[in-house]
Amino acid sequence: MSMLTRTALPIVLLAAAAYAAPATAPATAPASTTKAEAPAFVADFSTPSATMKSLADAVVAHDMKTIKSAILVTDKEKDIADGLFRALDSSFHFQTAVKSKFGAEAAKSLRAPDDLEAAMAERRKLLLTAETKIDGATATMTFHPPADSTIKVAHTLLFHKTGDIWQIDASSMFGLDDPERAEKVRQSNALLVKIADLMDATAKDIEQSKLATMQEVRQTLMSKLQTIVSDAAAGTAPASAPATHPAPKP
Repeated sequence: MSMLTRTALPIVLLAAAAYAAPATAPATAPASTTKAEAPAFVADFSTPSATMKSLADAVVAHDMKTIKSAILVTDKEKDIADGLFRALDSSFHFQTAVKSKFGAEAAKSLRAPDDLEAAMAERRKLLLTAETKIDGATATMTFHPPADSTIKVAHTLLFHKTGDIWQIDASSMFGLDDPERAEKVRQSNALLVKIADLMDATAKDIEQSKLATMQEVRQTLMSKLQTIVSDAAAGTAPASAPATHPAPKP
């Protein structure tokens, strides 16, 4: 599974990274209705390795513009990419609202704030031993995780160069080269959007002081999340066979 897919899906489906804003965020930052702050780095797409590093930095910085710029999306992947980007953006919005309203300590009580940074740091570490092969305007980058890595499977990403910019192939990034996996991701898109809407709505309630404590935030989010997931499961369950009755006796 790719880096962004590993990041976006757990964030939204499990509401995990909703509590994992970077530890360097100020605890008493003023509330804001904007979803993203200015990036704390300059994106670099001059090589495949630079693009990967910029993507990892952008995830930590909540910089959706750089995340989208790092990935080359065609019409074939657009629906899936839109769903994943929407999910990631809503989780960033929620993280910002929690940190701004309740402070870093409140966020730490829910989820270790180093999780997201640690995950991205590990991916940057993998770049040091990644094998890159460039052939004109295309390139591949193969990652060989060491034994102590939390990423256990070697994987290869495809890159395309346009002008001076290297971008990650979206099908490669999201694991869509596998038809079975691609179908599962497509089926999850509607659920992702609903959960993203929930995350955004909860973030707005926090910003507008409609949720006064973190306990209210937890209860509201998890209750509604369970309803969304349950409804989705009911919608995909096979219809029950019609009841049969013995024919009436003549």
